[in-house]
Amino acid sequence: MSLTRHRPSCVVVSVSGCLDARSVDRVRAELEPHPAPGTDVLVADWSGVSFCSVEGVRLLLDLRARARKVDVPLPLVARSLAVCRPLEVLGLSGEFRRFDDRTSALRAFACRDDG
Repeated sequence: MSLTRHRPSCVVVSVSGCLDARSVDRVRAELEPHPAPGTDVLVADWSGVSFCSVEGVRLLLDLRARARKVDVPLPLVARSLAVCRPLEVLGLSGEFRRFDDRTSALRAFACRDDG
């Protein structure tokens, strides 16, 4: 997982690889402090996720719940079947404002893509 600030209040958390029972706890621990105070937009860039189990979806839903609690938008960058298909099967496709790439998500919230 990596974290990038595109301006102090626009944060991108990038997750890649397999999100399964073995990896989800480590990623959950790293995502736990987000959204941090002062964050206006938290972009969840899951474009590098190659497999997403139900636990991975639960992780994303937990992140969304924390973001909603403090009124921080959580755009989701995902276009692969690895992420989109589980969301679709579980009836959660409409729960996220989804973008095909990080640049589009950042632009939609007036953030520059410096990386």
